Amino acid sequence: MVSEAEENVEKDAPICWEVRLSDRAPWKRWVVLAVALGVGLYGGARSPLLGLVGFGIVMSATAEFWSPIRYRLTAGGAQSRAGWSLSSLEWGEVKRVVVGPDALKLSPLAHPTKWGVFRGVALRFREADREGILDYIRRRVGDDVRFVEATAD
Repeated sequence: MVSEAEENVEKDAPICWEVRLSDRAPWKRWVVLAVALGVGLYGGARSPLLGLVGFGIVMSATAEFWSPIRYRLTAGGAQSRAGWSLSSLEWGEVKRVVVGPDALKLSPLAHPTKWGVFRGVALRFREADREGILDYIRRRVGDDVRFVEATAD
């Protein structure tokens, strides 16, 4: 059976998918909500506005965990959107692709640096879509882009 990502590579159409990190441990959603409510109640005891702000800060800081992360690969580049956060990189800016078992990182840096984890676009995927996504990226980036396997730092 051909996955959706592999079909889109053949059609040369954009690839779009989403991943929910909380699907791996659904009970943790309740922990995040309980902590956010606890912070909201604690702050709300002093001021209702402070309670709302505290609740909002915890929920927005953990948005990547409980909300879907939407990914889009187009002829122009790659995008990752989690809540209000948007990361994007054009194919011409990609210098290195770090490939892991369930994610990859498109980096604008040719070599790893101390601050490199904050640069680029991370793409998580299902195992079934791995090869289709990698093929799509290989066809879009230049020949000078290095593909490296992820290692523990």
